[in-house]
Amino acid sequence: MENNVFNRFKVISVDKIDYEQLLEIQHVSSNRFFRCHLSGSWFRSKVFPGDIINVKSDKFDGKTYTIDDDHGLVTINPDNLLPVASITKSGSCLRREWLERLFKEIYRTLDESSSIGLIVRDIFRTACEERPETLEQLKMIRNKCLEKENIISKCSRVDWNEEMIRKVDEYLPCIMEWLEKYVLQDAGLLYDGKLSAKINTVKDIEENIWSPSLGVVGKVDVNCEVKIHNRKKRMPLAMKTGRAFLLYFSQQEDQSRLYSMMMRERGSEDCDGGLLLFLKNKKNEFEPVMNLIKVYHNEETELLQRRNELAYFLDQEKTDFSGPDFAQAERTCKNCTQRFNCSLMARSFKEEKIKKATKFRKKLIDSELKHLNSSEIEFFKEWMEILRNDWIKEKKELPFWAEPSSLREGKNLGFGCLKIRTISGKQVILTRACSAEKTLMSQPRLLGERVVISEDEPGNAVPTKVALFFGCVTEMKENEIEVTAERSIGDSGDYTKIYRLDIPDYGDLPFLHYQNLSTLMSKTMQSKWKVFHQLRDCIINGSQANSVDKLSLKVPEYDTEEVENRAIHLLYKMKAYLLLHGNSTSNGILSIVRALSKDRKSILITSPDPTILQRISFKLRSFGIEFVCFGMHSDCHPYIRKFTIESKIEKEKGNQKKLKLKEVYGKILVTVASCSAVSYDPLLLERNFDFSIILEANKIAPPAALSTLFISDRLILISNEIRVLWAAESGIQIDFSFGESLFGLLRKKKNRGISLTDLLDILDRKEDFGLVSCW
Repeated sequence: MENNVFNRFKVISVDKIDYEQLLEIQHVSSNRFFRCHLSGSWFRSKVFPGDIINVKSDKFDGKTYTIDDDHGLVTINPDNLLPVASITKSGSCLRREWLERLFKEIYRTLDESSSIGLIVRDIFRTACEERPETLEQLKMIRNKCLEKENIISKCSRVDWNEEMIRKVDEYLPCIMEWLEKYVLQDAGLLYDGKLSAKINTVKDIEENIWSPSLGVVGKVDVNCEVKIHNRKKRMPLAMKTGRAFLLYFSQQEDQSRLYSMMMRERGSEDCDGGLLLFLKNKKNEFEPVMNLIKVYHNEETELLQRRNELAYFLDQEKTDFSGPDFAQAERTCKNCTQRFNCSLMARSFKEEKIKKATKFRKKLIDSELKHLNSSEIEFFKEWMEILRNDWIKEKKELPFWAEPSSLREGKNLGFGCLKIRTISGKQVILTRACSAEKTLMSQPRLLGERVVISEDEPGNAVPTKVALFFGCVTEMKENEIEVTAERSIGDSGDYTKIYRLDIPDYGDLPFLHYQNLSTLMSKTMQSKWKVFHQLRDCIINGSQANSVDKLSLKVPEYDTEEVENRAIHLLYKMKAYLLLHGNSTSNGILSIVRALSKDRKSILITSPDPTILQRISFKLRSFGIEFVCFGMHSDCHPYIRKFTIESKIEKEKGNQKKLKLKEVYGKILVTVASCSAVSYDPLLLERNFDFSIILEANKIAPPAALSTLFISDRLILISNEIRVLWAAESGIQIDFSFGESLFGLLRKKKNRGISLTDLLDILDRKEDFGLVSCW
């Protein structure tokens, strides 16, 4: 057992004696038993029997690990990989970062200021790699960066006009000055005037590092070899577009320290610090300001303890939703982005502490929640508990790095013992490095899957070379598998190493549903989605919806088939939603879609079942209805691949690609997307649809359906079963309507229904449909 590398253990027992925690631990791989003594600042660590911990210490006698302020590190529940930024910012308010992670937005489009920062960072990274010698060459790099897919997608909200390009160009002379000082010439002095540095080579840019040893994930701007006072070493370089030495400077220093720790765990043993570069000085003038940020053991201890504390509150098996304590400083709360969520969670799960809170705190909570009544808060509380308990029950699989590749292969979740055969840009072909019982064609479901490639590291220590590349399986043969990586692999692949390929586990689903519930409860729901404020009132409070007979909307006449003409009459009378039961892929649905598209209405078709979406896409093509589908391009059946958004715009570049997107959206009215794509795709989140059709609506829980509600004016929910319960596995007592699908919740309300005969008169008589309710 190596003493100064991380090893993975399970905690068997915990004893607290004086100011020490004495742990009995069992090594996960060898099943051998050891002891671990936590003292000093580590005594406050929240560790319990059953926890998984990573331990390393230079003070190890073969049986006992000693962890104190001078020796060793411990990562508690390391499988929850937390972002570097969340850990560093938790020092100012732990509760805010807990809420940021709990209600995290999977994908957030950027405003102009953030878009400029993103573009400048990409220009800087590329310039580090290509080493331009003139400003004109740097502007050519800028043009290339503006054509990149990820830049276009993230900046979809922003128009790239001349003014925005001018603001980006303001940074270019500063980047050029930095290149001349630290890259193109001999070593230049750092800002402190004591040390000189030169960037010798760039090993990687925008390197996404997963560190299971530390339980941290982060993206390093530049991984480079640096010469500092004639000594060469690998270091991370982080670049900031803002002003140097502001109040949050310590957070940026801590980020550099964490990046250094992560790189060291990944194999760069000489990495004892990082470079931190600002493109503006204290006076907010353009000037490169770069410093060396050293990392010492006491700082490693503090950062890892901060990470462990945040991970503890995010462990939903151990904690309830009361969360960390409120921040002490009132000014921290006044401008906090999580003010509403903090108040809502406190009112739902921390009522006792509110009674003891300060007048300022009580006033703030009352102000944030004055638009909600008690039944709405109770609805939020109940659904949060249901989702939490279901997630706990379903969370059984270990992360891929915690299991041998042979075991994962037995579960049909990946392959082990692979070697790289060829690399070409983003394309990598892998073959077997040893004999195996199964061929690579034994798991055909991997074709089209998003996968992660890591080094296959046998042994007792925690693996370090995890998630080296992400990509999608594009071709499979009996003896080789081709993966298209998400970025160019370049020289990062090693032909001498043994690799493994895994389907990664995504743990974002419950947090996405939490965010949807929060949005449903927010003030925004009243101001932006007025119809769905009423829908919320109907779902939660049981208020009765208006019946169709009382609506007096003017319905225009259409030169369409009689069935479609009647259908569109009904749809225009619909105020908010229509509930149908029948076959989700029937021709009746296509009649509705064709009628609405002829009237130039935008339509979103979504479902929790991807197979249903494939079938409906086949029928849309057969009916000659033009549409666009969202999701991974390679996931789609070849028959409908040309209808993906990627295929529609693949020939365009740069700003022309953005213009083409707008043109596609202006012409193509029908969009097909999975419920998950609706939740995180920026192009969908920026759009508002006239109608949304949810197929298999009896299989989707209300929180999962909310993303569709937020971008729709009117809903059509279709269930293929009379039994409309969403099966909650929580095992807790469910009152009122909790645990039902959105379809079931709306159907239970005392809304006026229309008979099956009436509906069949409106739709194609050959279809087996029944209308349940219309509002």
